[in-house]
Amino acid sequence: DGLRRHVELRLHWLNALPASRWFAVFGTIALVAVIGYFSQKAVSEIDSDPGSDFAYIFLSFLIIAWVQFSWTLKRLFSSRFFAFLGKISFGVYISHFPFILSASAGFYLLVEPSLGHLATAFLTAILTIGAVIGLGSVFYAIADKPSVPFSKWVASSLKALWHLANSPRKN
Repeated sequence: DGLRRHVELRLHWLNALPASRWFAVFGTIALVAVIGYFSQKAVSEIDSDPGSDFAYIFLSFLIIAWVQFSWTLKRLFSSRFFAFLGKISFGVYISHFPFILSASAGFYLLVEPSLGHLATAFLTAILTIGAVIGLGSVFYAIADKPSVPFSKWVASSLKALWHLANSPRKN
């Protein structure tokens, strides 16, 4: 498997852990238990608890460890769909908030009186997700993709100027 070989070549410390699958299994169990514990606590205002910051940090660590030691999740996150989401992520980041504040909010306010909250919220979510993925794709095609050759040209030009400025001068 190409992904497994790629990861094994890059993560030598992981190869030293022969029980990594067991770590993933027990980590998953711990993750589910901790999420369940803090979910119950969230009902009674987890944010008022000074230990809640630690809880979020600990949960983040468990999720990262779970992904790190799970070949199935690594394979899933390296699929074409997630690679596509990675490519458009900056465009999604740039466009989602203005779209939600304008078109999504406007759509919800326009449609909610006739369909009710639940149906309108569902339709608004579908509209928003589709539109933001579309906007992210357009942003990728127009800005991200063309900027790579441009940034390489800028970098090579600056490198050439630096070499020119620092080369020994002949009198």
